[in-house]
Order: sequence, then C-alpha cells, then structure tokens
Amino acid sequence: TDKEIIQQALNGLFEENKLPDPTTIVPCIDDDTAHKLVVFGGEVLDKAAKGSPADLISLIQLIKGFGDQIPQSVKDCLDGNKEFEALGLKYGIDNNTDTAALEKKVITYVTLHYLEVHGWFGSLNNNWKAGKFYQVGFDGGSYGHKVLGSSKDMPNPTDKEILQQALNGLFEENKLPDPTTIVPCIDDDTAHKLVLFVGEVLAKAAKGSVSDLLGLVNLIKGFKDQIPQPVKDCLDGNKEFENLGLKYGIDNNTDGSALEKKVIAYVTLHYLEVHKWFGDLNNNWKAGKYYQTGYDGASYGHKVLGSSKDMPNLTDKEIIQQALNGLFEENKLPDPTTI
Repeated sequence: TDKEIIQQALNGLFEENKLPDPTTIVPCIDDDTAHKLVVFGGEVLDKAAKGSPADLISLIQLIKGFGDQIPQSVKDCLDGNKEFEALGLKYGIDNNTDTAALEKKVITYVTLHYLEVHGWFGSLNNNWKAGKFYQVGFDGGSYGHKVLGSSKDMPNPTDKEILQQALNGLFEENKLPDPTTIVPCIDDDTAHKLVLFVGEVLAKAAKGSVSDLLGLVNLIKGFKDQIPQPVKDCLDGNKEFENLGLKYGIDNNTDGSALEKKVIAYVTLHYLEVHKWFGDLNNNWKAGKYYQTGYDGASYGHKVLGSSKDMPNLTDKEIIQQALNGLFEENKLPDPTTI
C-alpha cells in the first residue's frame, strides 16, 4: 500500500542514521495524502534523474509547493514529532536552524557537484521504480549527509549492524517485524566471521559454475559447524527464526535432506537465473546495501523453496500428473484426467 511504501522508505532513512524504525509518522498520514506523497516522490525522482543543475535546484520550490498542499490535520499531527526531531539532529538541524542558509547550502552543493548529484538521483530513481523503497530511503539518507554534513561523522556500520540490516530485509520481505532476538546472541568475533563469510560466499557464487554453486551447500554446513556452542545454544528454538522458517514451509519436522535436494534441483535447472541472482546480491553486498541483499535474498528463497501457502510436498501421483499436464499441453491437448 502507499503507507507501506512510505514506511519502508522511512525505515531505510532512519536505519542509515542509526535510529529505530519510526512508528509515529505514517499513522499521521491519511490514505489520500499517502497516495499523493508516493506519486509525488516518484515524479520528483524521475525529474531529478533527467534534470540539469537548474532543474535540480527548481525542485526545492516544487517540494515546498507540495508541502503547502498537505492537509492541516496531517501537519498538526506531525508538529513536534520526536522521531523527525531526532532525525533532524543527525544532520545538525533543529528548531533554531536557519532554513534559508540550509537552502543555500543545498544549492551550492548541487551547483558544484552536479554530475555526482545527478548520478545519485539516477540510482534513487531506478531503485524507486524497482520497488526498492527501503534502499531509496537508506541511500537518500547517506547522500543527505554528503550535502548537509552531520552532527558527527557517521561511522561505518559494525559487523552486528550489518547483520541486523540484512536480517531486517529478510524479515520485512516476509512481512515480519524486524528481529530483535537474533543479533544479541552473536558475539563480536562470530559476527565478524559471519560478515566475511557471507561476502566470500556471494563473491564465489557470483562467479561460479553449477558445480561451484552446489559446492556452497557443504561450505555453508562447514561454517555452521564452526559457530561457537554458546551462540548455537542462544539461538536454539528462537521464535523469530521459527516464524521465518514457516514462511518457507519449514518447521522442526521438515526433512533437511529433501530440502537440500529441492535446492540442488532448482539450481541445476535454473542455473542462469540463479547465477544472475547471486551477481546482484554480491553487487549490493559490496556496495554496503545489506538490507537490500537480505530483502532480495528472501524473495529468491521463495522462488526456490516456495512459501507456506504453496509448500506442501507433492505426492507421487501429483508429480506424475504435473509431468503429464506439461506433455499434453505442449501437444495442445487438455490436461488428462483418466490416466
């Protein structure tokens, strides 16, 4: 929905600034205003991606004009919003900030760094069109710091923050709340090893043959065996992981070997598709887009494993029926019912 799109973009913006996902902003926005905001956001990014320096600078007035059209009830609800105030402080903005000076700062940066800013908007526009709203917010938050500076230099994310961002993407793609009980179980050393290992796996998968991809199964198993027992104990029976598994039709009774065969079969039959997935995941990981890596990885997981809605194992008769359906349909015949 429009509100979900806005929430995802805000989540990215706030998480880039090391702030919790906001919970008090979107509830202030009525459905009609939410729709107008989403449409306007797309229009602004599209114009900015194609615009000259003068076009980019003119967007300031366009945004101001749109702001004037927001219903008073929405403005009243958001007035003094503590989450927006906390976000502003990350950019050195508070109630005493001179907005005219701020505007001049933006115009100066755009004028002096046009090609850079033009590239930013091209990337943001592509992500928006692709439905990657969180990444738009996250990257936009980062670009904002380059233009406005910050209350202090934003440090590179820690290994635990990287894992949390990737998990947030994985869980949000599955319509689950961001997990809060997983990363606290992981010590710093294991977190660092996990981040390095994921990067290595994605890099290998992006370059690998079919056999290389299948070899990753055992590589991952081997790494799992190296995880310290206290971490395993802490994560044993974790409810958030259990809920995630259910989204893929996986529970404590799932046959692990059957699951592995399903993955191998898919990779073998759809190598080019899977190879491209890993290329995209690897590019996002190397670019620091950890949320998007998790989000896209979750989506690809459903293509391989199905979901809780379509995951029941096929019976032998169903397998035969599906194969016959394909055979008959290729010959322009109805699916057979008497065989």
